[in-house]
Amino acid sequence: MKICDKGYESSPFVVALYYGNAKPKNVNYYVGDFVEETTNLTNHGISVGEREHGFKIMAIVADSPARAFLKCVKGATAYYGCERCTVEVKTCNKRRVSSQLDCELRTKESFRDQTHQGHHLKDAKTGEFLVSPLLTIPHFDPIKDFPLETMHLLNLNVMKNLAEKWMKLEKNSHKPPVDKRQAFKELMSSISTGVTIEFQRNEFDVDDICHWRATQYSFLLLYAGKHCPPVRIG
Repeated sequence: MKICDKGYESSPFVVALYYGNAKPKNVNYYVGDFVEETTNLTNHGISVGEREHGFKIMAIVADSPARAFLKCVKGATAYYGCERCTVEVKTCNKRRVSSQLDCELRTKESFRDQTHQGHHLKDAKTGEFLVSPLLTIPHFDPIKDFPLETMHLLNLNVMKNLAEKWMKLEKNSHKPPVDKRQAFKELMSSISTGVTIEFQRNEFDVDDICHWRATQYSFLLLYAGKHCPPVRIG
């Protein structure tokens, strides 16, 4: 939470934490209190000291599975799972791919009206389409107010696929030469000893690269990659 006032210094702070033995199953139960309080704050504002401030949710930051849960829509791997447009993806070589680049974009209005029904989830018992409780928040945009994140789009998608092809797939004809791969292993091994505590993970076992976490792929892309030995592939 941040107050948009140039003369006021603030920092994010915890409002509430969820805990349990498993992921929540009912989105209405999970965000019910949040929606009620947010609606009240949006309608009436918030008082800080003797000043009144307007209130609006700028963004809900969540990873791909969490966004699908909160919005009551199908996941990113579904045929109509894209959160930004109405494209229907195809399956090719065990991957979901899109051959269209100019599909109709999703809007706040089309989402609320559930115009593209293939994107929305149905209740398993009644067969009716589910409606996200977040839509009751005034002025909330279920498209623009859910920014996409790099963890699934980039780190666990593009970087993971590239790393596996380069280092693990025996039948891949475009792997770097053995000496380049060995140099890469040695580089990552030497880097591990000098990674600072600001990074969540400091071990980079290249032989186990297909099981790396998102933060490790991110480190490879943003920091270690520029020090890797150059190689022409293809």
